[in-house]
Amino acid sequence: MPRFEYRVWGEHLTDVAGRLVDLGRRGEVRQSAETYVSSASKAVNPKIRASLLDVKVLVDVVDGFEQWEPQLKIAFPVSAHLLALKLFPILGLVPPVLDRDLYTSDEFIHEVVTPHLALSAVEVLKLRVSYQLEGCLAEISDVVVAGRGMQTVAVESEDLAALRVAHERLGLGTHENRSYPAFISETLGLNAA
Repeated sequence: MPRFEYRVWGEHLTDVAGRLVDLGRRGEVRQSAETYVSSASKAVNPKIRASLLDVKVLVDVVDGFEQWEPQLKIAFPVSAHLLALKLFPILGLVPPVLDRDLYTSDEFIHEVVTPHLALSAVEVLKLRVSYQLEGCLAEISDVVVAGRGMQTVAVESEDLAALRVAHERLGLGTHENRSYPAFISETLGLNAA
């Protein structure tokens, strides 16, 4: 199901993070190493995590809240057929010549993404602490993007009314909503339009 999300970034988000710790119900802590596939489109969010190719697409923006819909979630190895007929159309790109029938995640990164002029593979390390607030999922994450450490706080839900309440309680209105694709592209100066 599509979910609305509001995500903020900063070197130290102690004000927002502190409110989430005080108001939310803490969940699990997760650590992950992920590879984002950055393109000129900030409306497509493809990443590789836990041997899965996971792609979400921005389908709507309502009063600054971004609605993201899952489009593809498949385990590696991934077929060249699926990459050509599903992934590249989502990215709005013509697929390159694909020499293999199946691609592992490493082969996909090194043989498909890295040589492509419109794509970049970006390593992202995350330490995420999840919360529940007003029926919404929320998280505080320490993130390292290409060696640069940042903090991000996000709330998300299918229920926009509940998300508005969580957004207000956390005081997010003074911060810009920026997705992972937008943040990565802006931070690294990738695919500047």
